[in-house]
Amino acid sequence: MSNRQPGIFSTSCNLNAGLFFFVAILFFSLPSYGQSYFYFETKIAPPNSSEISLYSFVILQPDGTAKVRIRSADNSLVEQTMADSVLADQSISGGLKYLVSSDDPTIYSSGAASEYKLRFIFKRQPDSTDVYYVPLKTEYEGKDQKWQDASTVYSQEKTYTDLIKQSDFVKIFFNEDDDFYKYLFDERLRAVHATRKEKLFLITIANTNDEKIGITSKRDFDDINSLFTTLASNLGMKLISTKIMGNDFNKKNVYLSIDNLKKQKPSPIDIVIFYYSGHGFRFSNDTSLYPRMSLRTNPDQDIDKNNLSVEDVYKQILKLGARVNIVLTDCCNQDIGANSPVGRTVLRTRGGGYNATAESLNMANCNALFFSKQPVSIIASSAEKDQLATGNPALGGFFTYYFKGLLEKSLYSYDKSSSWLRLLLDTREKARWQALSAVCGAGRCVQLAEVKVDPQQ
Repeated sequence: MSNRQPGIFSTSCNLNAGLFFFVAILFFSLPSYGQSYFYFETKIAPPNSSEISLYSFVILQPDGTAKVRIRSADNSLVEQTMADSVLADQSISGGLKYLVSSDDPTIYSSGAASEYKLRFIFKRQPDSTDVYYVPLKTEYEGKDQKWQDASTVYSQEKTYTDLIKQSDFVKIFFNEDDDFYKYLFDERLRAVHATRKEKLFLITIANTNDEKIGITSKRDFDDINSLFTTLASNLGMKLISTKIMGNDFNKKNVYLSIDNLKKQKPSPIDIVIFYYSGHGFRFSNDTSLYPRMSLRTNPDQDIDKNNLSVEDVYKQILKLGARVNIVLTDCCNQDIGANSPVGRTVLRTRGGGYNATAESLNMANCNALFFSKQPVSIIASSAEKDQLATGNPALGGFFTYYFKGLLEKSLYSYDKSSSWLRLLLDTREKARWQALSAVCGAGRCVQLAEVKVDPQQ
């Protein structure tokens, strides 16, 4: 455990004097799948001890990890890093996911909050279009190391908009010098962005008509387009977008998209992004580490005539000389005909979300990633040689899901990560872990993204 001296946070708040009068019932908003914020007030009754009230503020990330600050009535305060129990057997657990401690807590001031370990249980809640999770209960670990039910007094999901109107509530858990507090309230961070000279060229391709992966690829397609369309708008950048999906999905149209990009002649300050979601494969004599994109519209078409090498596309884009060149593919990298395994969903909620606006852009990270003086080129595919790419219809491909979540976290939160290499390696690790929830042959799926960032940041 790490300890910090009391006094970093105000200790004048009296938690028993009604500071939580404004806490209402749990509510849900439209899906956005960014950060979600929860407030829980719980009571625990340890044997031979008085009843203890604990107040928890949870920042849940789209990858199922969380930062939790817990206060008690004696003004003790701890911060706990938590993670989704991704490999839990849902058939046994009844669709439950446990947000459990993944590291030793940071103790800001000792007392009741530091003496008891909590875990938060969420229940699977499918609807007609998606799957998400809602809070069910909180448990605490007793002195006998067995989990006991805590009594829930209040449970509320909060949005970014709620929090920026509730500074007194936020101060219960955060000091004004904390990064999260400044993210919410520091007007100095809310710069007005002038229209930029740079242009963003975006080519997105997805095999959305395929009966096996069409739903997953459509989710990927929508997520990537939403991510970069929003970013271009927030930055005042001109977006030149080419979308190939549905009945437009074929090799001819992909060729045309690349030819048109060449004719548009991106300048040395521009950004070029090429993204593909669909079937991928490799021939036995392929030497590239990266797969081929299968551009067949039906299995009877000649695969030799209906594919493109990911690495060849990357080399063509590099020749255009833009400042930022990104080629991303979410597809298998194994023999043609292999089925894409389906893994489990992530602990995510229907509400919450990053405040993806121009005012909330983390410009330090944005500048480092997209406007650095030194050009950067990236090629990344979701699976290494002879591996399958995993996903889930509710999430899309795991590689794409985590890439989007981590990039949004860098762009629209108080996160200080600003390295493409670090972001992609984190994406690789999170997708690898989630892929273990899928079955490949007689065992769990092993999926490691193939990533190259030049120069390494």
